[in-house]
Amino acid sequence: MNDRIAHMTALLIVLAAGLALPYLTSVPLPRLAMLWLFMTLAIGWHITAAQAGYLPLGSVVFFGIGIYAAAVLQISLYHPLAEYVSASARDTAITFTPHQIFTGLALGIPFGGLTAMLAAMLLGPLLLSLPRQHFAIATLGLALALPELAAGWQLIGGGAGLPLPPLPQDMPGADMFYRISLVMAALALLLLAWLRATHMRLALNALREDEEKARALGLATLRHKVLAFSLTALLCGLAGAVYGNLVRLVDPFTTAFDLSGPGTWVAFMVMLGGMTTFWGPAVGALAFFGLQKLLLPWAGGWHQALLAALVLIAMAMFPRGMSGWLTARWPRLFAASRAMHQPRHGASPLPRACTEARHV
Repeated sequence: MNDRIAHMTALLIVLAAGLALPYLTSVPLPRLAMLWLFMTLAIGWHITAAQAGYLPLGSVVFFGIGIYAAAVLQISLYHPLAEYVSASARDTAITFTPHQIFTGLALGIPFGGLTAMLAAMLLGPLLLSLPRQHFAIATLGLALALPELAAGWQLIGGGAGLPLPPLPQDMPGADMFYRISLVMAALALLLLAWLRATHMRLALNALREDEEKARALGLATLRHKVLAFSLTALLCGLAGAVYGNLVRLVDPFTTAFDLSGPGTWVAFMVMLGGMTTFWGPAVGALAFFGLQKLLLPWAGGWHQALLAALVLIAMAMFPRGMSGWLTARWPRLFAASRAMHQPRHGASPLPRACTEARHV
C-alpha cells in the first residue's frame, strides 16, 4: 500500500507541477514541453538500462523512428507522400485543415510509439542475445547508420528533411503540445509504477543481477529483455512523435537521429537522477532541464560541453544519483525509491523472481 500511495503522490506532483509551471516561469511553452519529453525519455531508458541492466546507448534510434512514423502517417492520411515531398522541395505549400491536423496528431503520435515498439520487438531478439557491452555498442552503431539511410531515402525527404504541414494560425499549438507532453510524462510514470507492481520487475532485476543463474533457474530471460526493450522503444517513439511536431521539420541529422539531441542526452539524465530508483528518471530530467536552461543563454556554442562537464561533476558528487541522495536525506518521503534498489529482508531477488515470474 505504501508503494501505491507513493506512486499516486508522484503522479499528482507531476500533474500539479505541470499545470502550475506555465504560470510560474516566463519560459515559452514549447521549451517547457521539453521537460516532460525529457522525463518520458528518461523513464523509457530507465526500464531497459536500470531494471534489466542493458544500456541502450542508441535509444535515439527509436526516438527518430517515432518522429518519422508520425510525420509520414500525418501527411499520408490526406496527401500522397511523394507528391507532398515534391511540393515541399519546390517551396509549394500544401495546406491542411484544422480537422486534418487534429486527426493526424491523434493517430500519428500513437502510431509513432507503436512503430518504434514494433522495431524493438523485431530487433530485440538479435541485439539482446549479445553480451551487454556488445548490445550497447550495437545500438549506438544503429544510431550512427540510420541517419545516413534516412538521408538517402527521397520518399521521406532525404537529406533535405520532411517538413510537417504548418499549423493554422488560430490553433493554440504551443499550449496543445505542452499538454500532450505533460500527459505523456504522467502516463510514462504510471507505466513505471505498474512495472514495479508486477512480477516482471522481479524478473528484470534477477537477470540484471545474474542472468546466467536466472536462466538456469528457468526464467525466460530473452523474452523479458525484449519486453523491457519494447517498452523503452514505445516511450522513446511517443516522445519523438511529439518532438517532431514541435519543431515541424524532420531532419535525419539534426532532428530525428541527432546524437547531440534529447534522444542521446537521456542516458545522462537517468544516471544523474539515479539508475535504480523510482524517482531517478524524473529527478534527472528536471535537473538536466534546469542545467540546460541555466547554461544556454550565456554559454553559446559551448553550452553542451559545459552541460556534460556539470553532469559528470554531479554524478561524481552523487554516486547513487540525486534521488539516492534525496532518499538518504528524507527516507520517508522517498520510500518507494528506496524500495526499488533494496531487496526486501536483504534477500537476493533471484529465487523469488524465478518462482513468481517464470510464466510472465
